[in-house]
Amino acid sequence: MSNRMSLKTRLLLAGLAAVAAIVVTAGVGLFGMSRSNSGLETSITSTTAVLHQKHADMMHDALRGDVLFALVTGPDGDAADRDSIRADLADHVADFEQSIAALQALPLAPEIRNAVDEVVPALEAYIVAAQENVALGLSDVTAGREDFPHFMTAFTDLEERMETLGELIEQFGNSAGSAATATNNRLIQVLLAVSAIAMILLIIVNWLTAGGISRPILGMVDAMQRLARGDQAVEIPGLQRGDEVGRMAEAVQVFKENAIKTEELKAAQSRDLAAREERTQRLEQLCRDFDRHVTARLESVIAAVAQVEGTAQSMSRVAEDTAAEAGQVNQASEAATGNVNAVAAATEQLAASIAEIGQQMGRSREIAGQASTQASNTNAQIRQLADAAQRIGAVVQLITDIASQTNLLALNATIEAARAGEAGKGFAVVASEVKNLATQTGKATDEIAQQINGIQNESGAAVAAIESIAGTIDEINQITGGVAAAVEQQSAATKEIARSVEQAAGSNQEMSTRITTVSRAASETGTAAGQLLESSNALSRDAQDLRQEVEQFLATIRTI
Repeated sequence: MSNRMSLKTRLLLAGLAAVAAIVVTAGVGLFGMSRSNSGLETSITSTTAVLHQKHADMMHDALRGDVLFALVTGPDGDAADRDSIRADLADHVADFEQSIAALQALPLAPEIRNAVDEVVPALEAYIVAAQENVALGLSDVTAGREDFPHFMTAFTDLEERMETLGELIEQFGNSAGSAATATNNRLIQVLLAVSAIAMILLIIVNWLTAGGISRPILGMVDAMQRLARGDQAVEIPGLQRGDEVGRMAEAVQVFKENAIKTEELKAAQSRDLAAREERTQRLEQLCRDFDRHVTARLESVIAAVAQVEGTAQSMSRVAEDTAAEAGQVNQASEAATGNVNAVAAATEQLAASIAEIGQQMGRSREIAGQASTQASNTNAQIRQLADAAQRIGAVVQLITDIASQTNLLALNATIEAARAGEAGKGFAVVASEVKNLATQTGKATDEIAQQINGIQNESGAAVAAIESIAGTIDEINQITGGVAAAVEQQSAATKEIARSVEQAAGSNQEMSTRITTVSRAASETGTAAGQLLESSNALSRDAQDLRQEVEQFLATIRTI
């Protein structure tokens, strides 16, 4: 059978073949029944003829009995017996005539009908002879006995003809029975032969139909079982068929393609998970490096702040000492020229103090520059971390898109499994697992996105804190520059004082003026040292705040 013919058409053709076989068998049976009925009618006719012939033969003997009974009874017999004889004679004559008439009405063979026709005149003569002899016997026994041979002649003539008719009817019955038996036997043989041929044809048609249905279905079942075991290289049979098996093969091909896509999707998800783990490890390594670098930078800043604070305190003490020395010099200048040597000694001490202040201020300015550079480096690293967080956010968005596509593919697989019914349950379970995995991936990426947003916010706060520290350090650098300028002024004033002391007395008024300038410069130095101390304290607080922000940022990163 053609592969383009549908299973419904094949089954319909097989059913039509069965119906045709039944119709043929029924036709043969009906024909046989018709022939059998014809033979049966012939048998019934022969049997009826035999019955009428036998009944007529009995009436033939009964009429003779009536004649003999009349001769025995005679005229002297009981009147009731005579009446009974007459009545019996009339009944027997009527029955005899009815039997012969019934034989004439039957569809008998021509020779039998001729024999019946020959019986009729002999019957009439026999009836007349019987009636005459009964009448004579009941009225005159002697006359009746004399007429009795005439009656027997009619009796013998009718008996011979009745025997001939009986033989013909018996032969007709035997022939009809034999013909009916032979006809029935032939019909049974024909019916058995037709039934056997019909059964053989039905077996062949059903075998071809069943083979044309079962073989491709068994091949399809084998392919589906191999596909269920994970053999994605299996070839789906029947794709070129135009029947229901072909449509089933197309559905199984869809399952195969979806299974391949599912495996590819699983592999892609595995690669994504591996990449995400790698990114997580890189992020952890970045956090550790950031922690190490920022901690080192903060420790350097804190150390620099501590050093600046110590320098500021030292500057404050030196400024106080300078002011005290300037007061003493002023008193000495007022006391007169005799104290020039003391002023010279004080001037030398003041020059040494100013030199020390200059060195300390240079160191402070250098440390402040280093702190500013470290703050800038830290700010750049935190900005790089923020950029990395932005890139992680892009990767998270990519994972979210993949999860959405996975969810959509799982939904398509579920729909196809539902269309397949029982055959698609295994694929429905796989589609549900993929959908759950996609949903979990989506939730995880959403949580990662929230954590990345937290990282970005914390990075912004850290950048702001470091920028504040950098501003504070720049302010310290400016203050340090002012202090350095004041120290240079003090150095210049000290040199002038030294020259004035070398020039000796006569310059007391000028020296008093210089001392006043030194006192004012010392006061400015003390003020600048106080500002430097306040700035270093602010820098220390900012450094502590930065440490807390960094620790909070790292704690947030490690929770992702």
